[in-house]
Amino acid sequence: MIENKPGAGGSMGSDFTAKAAPDGYTIQGGTISSHAINASLYSKLPYDPIKNFQPITMIGSMPNILVVRADSPYKSVQDVIAAAKAKPGTINYASSGNGTSQHLSGVFFEQMTGGKLVHVPYKSSAESLNAILSGQGADIIFENLAPAMPHIKAGKLRALGVTSEKRSSSMPEVPAIAETLPGFGIVSWQAIFAPAGVPKPIVDRLSGEMIKAINDPEIKSKLVAQGIEPGGMTPAELGAFQ
Repeated sequence: MIENKPGAGGSMGSDFTAKAAPDGYTIQGGTISSHAINASLYSKLPYDPIKNFQPITMIGSMPNILVVRADSPYKSVQDVIAAAKAKPGTINYASSGNGTSQHLSGVFFEQMTGGKLVHVPYKSSAESLNAILSGQGADIIFENLAPAMPHIKAGKLRALGVTSEKRSSSMPEVPAIAETLPGFGIVSWQAIFAPAGVPKPIVDRLSGEMIKAINDPEIKSKLVAQGIEPGGMTPAELGAFQ
């Protein structure tokens, strides 16, 4: 059974998993936000992203992508920079919550350009994407590439730049923001974690089966098609990376 628990950059779902029985029946999809960024963002996080979890494997990593609606006047990264500097505080950017890579992409963008954006946090990527697609609440968004890609291909959103230092192999026609802002680079990641204390044989079984699935040619090709660089780290490798 899959149970969605969005909110606070993944903190709500992570807190639930951290308190679950360490029997291998409760695992979660953790992200750069829930299991890295939040530790330095919140002074009283209800869980410890290291001590309260057992790493299982890395699913993959992907850049965010700066997108606008198809009818937006912004045609390039430079257009957004110019507007953010000429009329500071007039461009709203949505994210899936405070401290997410989408949020911090916007913060980094402000720092590097000297422009001023207005952050509008939502509880999930679905909500933040809807905010820009509907034109209600957001002018731009630094969304994960995977959920944004279908809307780009459908012509509903216009892609201006990816947040990785180099162009994505999934959308090579879209420039990297770093081509306009040298040194700009943020990449999101998704991994699987279990509560701390899960017996090693269970950890090994979970990790082994998931790594096998990630390396399956059909699944790997689907991940790549969504702009995801497939992972497959061992529990020790993921723990060291985290």
